[in-house]
Amino acid sequence: MDLGREIGHGLRCLAVLAGLSLLAAHAAAHPHVWFTVTVAPAFDDAGRLASVHEKWYFDYDYSILVGSQLDQNGDGVFSVDELVKTLTGDGVLAWILNKDFFTLLTVGGQRVGHGPAEQVSVGVISAKLVVEFTLPLADPQVPKQGAEIDVFDPEVYYDVQFDHPDVMVASAPPSCSIGPRPKDDLDPIAVMLIRRLGLPANPQVLNDPATGFTVRVEVNCS
Repeated sequence: MDLGREIGHGLRCLAVLAGLSLLAAHAAAHPHVWFTVTVAPAFDDAGRLASVHEKWYFDYDYSILVGSQLDQNGDGVFSVDELVKTLTGDGVLAWILNKDFFTLLTVGGQRVGHGPAEQVSVGVISAKLVVEFTLPLADPQVPKQGAEIDVFDPEVYYDVQFDHPDVMVASAPPSCSIGPRPKDDLDPIAVMLIRRLGLPANPQVLNDPATGFTVRVEVNCS
C-alpha cells in the first residue's frame, strides 16, 4: 500500500466533504424570499418574439416587510413617484434591476439581450406586493430554432414559482406553441453544489444556467 497516496486521497475526500458541508449549510439558509410569476411573451406584427411581460407576486412576509417602506413620506398613500423610487438607486426594490430581473432570454440556445424595462409598476394587491414590467428584446426574431424565458435566482436566495395562470399569450403566430417547459428532475441547490465543487456531471446540466429551476417557458415556431 502506498501510504502517501492513501493519505492524499483521504485528505481530498475530507476536503470535498467539508466543502459539501459548508455549501449545504449555506444552501440550507435559502430561500429567504418567495414570489410567483406569470410570464407573457409578446410578438410583433412580423411574427417575431418582441418582448416579455412579467408579473411578480411576493409572499406575505416579504410584502409586509417592504410594504411598510413604500409610503416614503408617511401620508398613507402610495404615489407613483414613491413606487418608482423603490426600484432605483438605493430603493428597497432596486435589487430587481441589479439582478437583471432574474430573467434569462435565449433564442436558438443563445443568450439574447433586452432593452431597458418598460411599463414598470409596483403596487399591493390583496396584501401582496406586486411588481410587473416588460422586457423588450434587443433583437426581435422569429424563434424557428426555439426560444426560452427563464426566471430564477442562481443563488437560490429567492424562490421563484409559477403563478396562476403561469403563461399568458395575448396573440401569437399560428405556427408557434408556447408553454411551461417540463421541470427537470433535479434540485437547483444540488446543481449549484455540483458546479461550485467542480463535480462531474452531464455537460447539459453544467451548461444550462437554469437547470432544476421551475419557471421556464418554451417558445417553438415552425
